[in-house]
Amino acid sequence: MISAYFILAANSWMQHPVGYVVNHATHRAELKDIFSVLTNSTVLLAFPHTIFGAFATASMLVIGICAFQLLRKRGGDVVSRSLRLALPIGTVAVILTMVFGHFQGILMEQQQPMKMAAAEVLYHTKKGASFSIFATGDFTRFPGHLSSDLRIPHALSILATATWNGTVDGIDQIQAAEVKKYGPGNYTPILGVTYWTFRLMIGAGTLMLLLTLAGMVLVRRKKMDGARWFQRLAIIAIFLPILANWTGWIFTEMGRQPWVVYGLLRTSNARSPNVGLGDLIITLTGYIVLYGILIAIGGWLMFREIKHGPEPPPPPPGEAVPDELPLAPNPDLVLSY
Repeated sequence: MISAYFILAANSWMQHPVGYVVNHATHRAELKDIFSVLTNSTVLLAFPHTIFGAFATASMLVIGICAFQLLRKRGGDVVSRSLRLALPIGTVAVILTMVFGHFQGILMEQQQPMKMAAAEVLYHTKKGASFSIFATGDFTRFPGHLSSDLRIPHALSILATATWNGTVDGIDQIQAAEVKKYGPGNYTPILGVTYWTFRLMIGAGTLMLLLTLAGMVLVRRKKMDGARWFQRLAIIAIFLPILANWTGWIFTEMGRQPWVVYGLLRTSNARSPNVGLGDLIITLTGYIVLYGILIAIGGWLMFREIKHGPEPPPPPPGEAVPDELPLAPNPDLVLSY
C-alpha cells in the first residue's frame, strides 16, 4: 500500500501538477515542495479508489474459486466460510470504490474538464446534463454528433458536480478556452476511447455489486449450494474487476491527452530524441515476453491449486482413515528414540 501511494502520487502529479517551479534556464520542472506532491488532492482520492478496487479484485477471485468448487460438488466448510467472508468484503469494497470514484469525477470536472466532457462526448455546455448508457454516432469528427436512445436524466451533472442541475462544460467551450490558454492545437482526446472505457469501467463495477449482493442473499437463505446459475456467473465474474481496472486506467491516461503532464508538457514534446524505434520495439517485446512467461507459470500454478481444492479435514481421533483420504499431519506426534 505504501508503494501504491508513491506510485499514485507520481501519477497524480501528471494529472494535476503541484509543488514545482519551472527552471527557465533548463526548461525543467523542479520539485519545490514534496509535501504538496504527497498531499495532492488528486492522490488523496486516487489512493483509496485504487486500494478498495484491489480488495474488490481479490474478493471476486475468492468468490469465483468457491463457485468453481461448488460446481464440482466440493463445497465443505472451507468454501462456505470463504464465501461468508468474501461476499460482504467484496460488496463493501465495490461500494467504496464507487464512492471514491464519484468524488474523483467531481474533482476531475474541476481539474480536467475536457476529460469529463469527453467521457460523455458532450459538445456543448449544459445544465442538468444526462448520461447515455449506449450511443451511436461519429466519435472521430470534431465537432461531431452523438445520439443515444437510452439516457439517465441529470446523471452526468450528478457525476460531475454532485448536483441535480449542475453545469457540465462542453468540448467546444473547453477547446476554445484551452486554445486561448495554451496556444493553437487540438486538446480533445480520442472520444471513442474515453466514451467506452468510462462505461465499461462503470458497467463492470455495477455487475460486481449486483453479483455480490445476490450471493449474500443466497448464503443468507442457505441456497448457495443449489444456485448453479450464480456459480457459473461467479467464475466468469473473476474477470470483471480486471476489466474495470484496465478500462479505468486507460480512461485516466488516454483522457488526459494531448498532455503527458496536464497543462504543462504535451505528449508531442515529451518524446526522447535519443531513443529510437528499435529501442522501443526491443524493450516492449522484452516486457511482453517476460510478463507473458510469468503470467503463464503463475496461472498454471494457481489453476492447479484450484483444481486440487482445500485439504480434507483430518478424521476424529480413533476413527479409521479411509484409503483415499491422505493422513493429515498430527500436531501431537513427537520424535522418539
